[in-house]
Amino acid sequence: MTITEIHPQPDHQPDQQIPVSVEAARDEELRWVDPRELIISDNVRTDVALDKGFIADVAERGVRQPVPVHPDESGRLVVRTGQRRVLAAIEAGLDRVRVLIEAEKLTDERAQAIDRILDQLGENEHRSDLGEADEARATQQLLGLGLSARQIARRRHLPTKRVTTAAAVAQNQLALDAVTEGVLDLAQAAIVAEFTDDQAAVTTLTSAASTRPEQFQHVAQRLRDDREETRLREQLTATLAEQDVTIIERPSTLFDGTIRRLADLRATPDTTPGTELAAQDHAGCPGHAAFIDDRNSWRPVAERVAAVWVCTDFVRHGHAERHTALGVATTGKVTGAGMTEEEKAERRTVIANNKAWDSATTVRRDWLRKFLTRQAAPKDALRWIAATLAQGSHDVRKAMESDHPMAMELLGIKHTARGYARRSPHAIATAAAKASPGRATMLTVAMLIAALEQGTDRRAWRCPTDDHLAYFHQLRSWGYPLADVEMLVLTAGAPDPAEAGADDTDPDQQAEAQIIAAPDTDPGMAR
Repeated sequence: MTITEIHPQPDHQPDQQIPVSVEAARDEELRWVDPRELIISDNVRTDVALDKGFIADVAERGVRQPVPVHPDESGRLVVRTGQRRVLAAIEAGLDRVRVLIEAEKLTDERAQAIDRILDQLGENEHRSDLGEADEARATQQLLGLGLSARQIARRRHLPTKRVTTAAAVAQNQLALDAVTEGVLDLAQAAIVAEFTDDQAAVTTLTSAASTRPEQFQHVAQRLRDDREETRLREQLTATLAEQDVTIIERPSTLFDGTIRRLADLRATPDTTPGTELAAQDHAGCPGHAAFIDDRNSWRPVAERVAAVWVCTDFVRHGHAERHTALGVATTGKVTGAGMTEEEKAERRTVIANNKAWDSATTVRRDWLRKFLTRQAAPKDALRWIAATLAQGSHDVRKAMESDHPMAMELLGIKHTARGYARRSPHAIATAAAKASPGRATMLTVAMLIAALEQGTDRRAWRCPTDDHLAYFHQLRSWGYPLADVEMLVLTAGAPDPAEAGADDTDPDQQAEAQIIAAPDTDPGMAR
């Protein structure tokens, strides 16, 4: 058989061409055939991995590269290399693909098998994938040609996030260079691009990528949160300065010193005990001041930094402790001794770990959202479900009674109030009714895992319960990379009642410890 090639001839017009027979190609023929008529031969690849994006691309653009085939003794066309293209064409519903028919030159079956295996290995082993830096540049070129990220994603049959990530890297030379040099992958480089103006952050991220890649997302989120806290502090400082408010450092003690929160004071000893001294009523006092403090993690990020109003010398300025008897300014001696250096160091550790916990919670919940999209549950899921239901923890019962709000959030299902009677079906129940057995199991995992997540807060790293231990062990076994502060849950062991506050220490010291550790203390005092 013959293939014709087209070559321009010098004695014709520039746009004229004539066919020329190619002697060396007599045993080859290019033909359109129905992919269902092709016979797939033995192949060294056992997993064809026909992902949805590949099939969608073939459905839209066809099989662009002809599939090499050879006729067998009965005339059927046998596929030697290109089985994925053929199977994808069948899945996509194509009625024809281009094949390159080549005559079998070997007659010995052993020689044919050796040749087939070498062809199949060579086709894959000597293939060079497109680099992520090249992908980023190509994405930027498509954006420059007027396509939107959504249009590119649709045409490439990829998630939009992949396209926006590639675009972000392409627009940042530092990130693009890091991908080109193999220092970072595309997703990591897109995060580094967020911190181009912060060389210390870039160094921290690149170091994490090379030495502790499993911690990269945790490191990045901590940097994001630190940056946001700094921005909020600077913003609040500027606002207070505009109002001519005296700004002080947070005192080492707020319980026996001269500096007290207004929330702990009343105007004078003769004011009714229990009456709080309001900031607007204290504004004219010479001791009127504020310090900037972090508030608790359950608040929106923008509300986690606040001004705490104080009087810098409450006794001298005529105020009284809020709950002392009428006519009494203070119940004890105002020493102002504050915390010891050891106590200060412990407090710094607590604050640092609390912040690290908040950042880890963001990463953990992002991981859970992705994990819970799985269509099939992990192999040990049913055992874990049975054990968790049998334990019947408070968190699980609470989640059931409150209609699984955290599960709805993690699954991305809109929460609708069902009322006390609960006559309407739950949204997760509706989803389960339509789900495959594997997905239904995953929805059960989602409800239980969300219940345990809802019951997990900052206290877990200091005083983990048995539920916390079981929860984080299970997350780790399912592939979640625990942050360093989350590892403390596993290393701390069972909770110590003394650490939980069941001891005989001084009440003021207990109050200070509760302010430091508890996630639901007074809004003015986060730690």
